[in-house]
Amino acid sequence: MEKRIWFTNLLKEGAKNLVEKIVTDKSGRRSFTDKEIDLIKKGIEKKIIVVEGNKFILSHNPERLYDAFTLNREYFTQFAAFIELVEQYSYKIEECKFEYHMMDICVFKNATPYIYIETKISDSEAQKLITEIKEKYSKNLQAFKNLPDRGNDSLRKSKYIFFDKPKFLKIITPNNYFAYSIEYTKQGFNLSTIDDIPKA
Repeated sequence: MEKRIWFTNLLKEGAKNLVEKIVTDKSGRRSFTDKEIDLIKKGIEKKIIVVEGNKFILSHNPERLYDAFTLNREYFTQFAAFIELVEQYSYKIEECKFEYHMMDICVFKNATPYIYIETKISDSEAQKLITEIKEKYSKNLQAFKNLPDRGNDSLRKSKYIFFDKPKFLKIITPNNYFAYSIEYTKQGFNLSTIDDIPKA
């Protein structure tokens, strides 16, 4: 029994070292911001993220495994954003759902979507998404309701925003964020720039 505990502790330490290497590697496409590194470390310390070998598990969704070596860069921004909602915005982990209706994160209030969070790998990708939602689709979604949206990220997200009617939208990149309040019309919705989404 004592040997088994020793081995388990060794595995845990090895996993922590592995994550440390992954999130602090500054070379190539796996580079991370200091904020993301700090948030991911805090998430591991608070057991919001559980590490098993090279796998990440979100503690409230243990059946879903994320492989640290095969995840694209955007996922780490997504993990950091999720942890930030819990640790810095004081939302309960049970109120935050990872990957909901084609959005990266949804915060629920009274069991209905309240905040939609989308992460992008760069500011330019975020601006492209925002521009297309605002200029192409949001004002008159009824005209596009029967248009296939597969492969059209901005149209698909616009449809889900209109269908679920969250109050806020936040697009997060490694170095920036863009926050909006949402007002709905019969035909679509309008995005208004705000300083940030509300805390719990």
